[in-house]
Amino acid sequence: MRIARTAASLAVAALSASAVVAIESQALGIVEPLPAQIRQVFACGEWSQSGVSGYYRIVLAEVSQGAGTEVYIQRIQAGDGSSLGLKLVETFPVRELNNDHAQYQVISAKCTGAGARRSVELIATFEHDEGNPQHRIRIALKAPGSYPITDTVLKPQRKR
Repeated sequence: MRIARTAASLAVAALSASAVVAIESQALGIVEPLPAQIRQVFACGEWSQSGVSGYYRIVLAEVSQGAGTEVYIQRIQAGDGSSLGLKLVETFPVRELNNDHAQYQVISAKCTGAGARRSVELIATFEHDEGNPQHRIRIALKAPGSYPITDTVLKPQRKR
């Protein structure tokens, strides 16, 4: 039993030591200054326009002291294979969702579909709804600057 505890203690010490090494990672200087209001960032699909290509990056930011979530779509241009070659091309606020007088609170977000059918799917609540139903909001990533949105109110699940 004592040997198992000693082995477990050594494993925890090794993990702690490796965590210190990870803190000195290459990206620490760009990740650490991210504001706490940035709740989620993820890649979702690729784009191409006029011989230039890259990927979409989705950014969710908390607003109004956490009462709402704003959604942004960014186009990141692919570089020469190194992370230094990446370039932010533009940022599009999703204006239909980013309204301080009609806020959505995003519960979950994910990338769905493939190829030309890639979309962002959000599960959210809307501040003006009675009964707090959830919405499934899909943002289709069709082409740079074209992001059709559908909003479906989900029916509450019945208790069994």
